[in-house]
Amino acid sequence: MPFAVLEAATEGYAEGEKALAWLLVASLALAAVALPLAARSGRPAWLGVGALVFDTAFLSAWAVLYAAEPGTPAREILVLAAVEAGLRYGPWGALWALATLPALVLFELRLSNALDAPFDAGHAVFPAGLYGLVGLVVGALSEERRRAGSRAPPAEPPPSA
Repeated sequence: MPFAVLEAATEGYAEGEKALAWLLVASLALAAVALPLAARSGRPAWLGVGALVFDTAFLSAWAVLYAAEPGTPAREILVLAAVEAGLRYGPWGALWALATLPALVLFELRLSNALDAPFDAGHAVFPAGLYGLVGLVVGALSEERRRAGSRAPPAEPPPSA
């Protein structure tokens, strides 16, 4: 949250984009309050999916907002959606990387327009594939950790000094 506020407050935006940045910050603040409150109400089954969808939508909008800046690494923030999906859903979470594809296409369209360069679909497809691989690795490691945790003996308390 502090990063989003600092970024929105200090970035030089094109006309009309500063309001969008603050709208994104407000949505993040709202989710930071609403999601934990929803979790307290018994952790409904939809909460994990809802959180993942919100996070992906937020990250997508944030990346596309900054796409017109040449050299920006903003699209790389979308890897967090694949990491989250892998942690939540194991190796199957890697498929969630496909949900980043529309944002990657919009990012590339905005950037190619800003640079007056031709659109290159590979600049959207390659990152989506890479995010899928990251999600697969994270998901496999997460699944293995869950399996190992269910077989592990209870942890011993640390020795007292």
